[in-house]
Amino acid sequence: MMKVKDVLHFLETKFPLVLASDFDQGKLGLQIGHLETKVERIIVALDVTEMVIDEAINEKAELIICHHPFLFNPVLSINYQEPLGRKLFKVIKNNLNIICMHTNIDVSNNGMNDYLAALLKLNDVNITTSTIDKSSFLRTGTINKKTLRKYAYEVSKVFGEDRIRVVGNLDKTIYKVGIVGGSGASLMKEAKNVGCDCFITGEIKHNHALEALEMDLALIEVSHNIENLFMKKLVNDLKVTFPNLIFMATKTQTNPFIILSN
Repeated sequence: MMKVKDVLHFLETKFPLVLASDFDQGKLGLQIGHLETKVERIIVALDVTEMVIDEAINEKAELIICHHPFLFNPVLSINYQEPLGRKLFKVIKNNLNIICMHTNIDVSNNGMNDYLAALLKLNDVNITTSTIDKSSFLRTGTINKKTLRKYAYEVSKVFGEDRIRVVGNLDKTIYKVGIVGGSGASLMKEAKNVGCDCFITGEIKHNHALEALEMDLALIEVSHNIENLFMKKLVNDLKVTFPNLIFMATKTQTNPFIILSN
């Protein structure tokens, strides 16, 4: 019988916690639960929402593996009438265990950003650091030259995005591309410095867009939710490693945004 510690060991070996960003330290690994708990059924999700917890309970799962930390800020009080309090109550009452793997997955070899670059079929994929470390977020590669307009449509199709935002001259020729899943606007300058014509990431603020225009770096803003594509891949990897366990990608929609069209 497999235990929580067996699954955790696999994840920590594949995605070492030492690679996590400083703001993640102490928030990854087993966030809630007991290492010796026996597991048979596991839910994998981008975020641990209350609906994901309810799904885990209904599926009789013992473990939830998530990307974004369930507990990120200090918990100073637990009020069962508030969202976090309700979730904590359900998790503890139903003996659920929660493992989080965040920025260590983003930077690792064969991790989040490698997978997103592979989905885009980038050629000659590189990282900008000499070795993989906690700053190794950016992946770069090349494509067959095309306009920003055409490439933006291709990116939206690859990631299944109903809506994207683009910054830059739509007729600009794109050849070298950088990508960071999630909110990676802080890596814009790094992408520009290594020669990228276009940078793909999520949650770009107004000031970042203006800065990109001034440095002549095209931006394609996708949703943070594209990271869920890797979590589905992780399910398949876990199934291969633990064939006697049941791993399920959550069926719960955790993307909070609804796209309205005119």
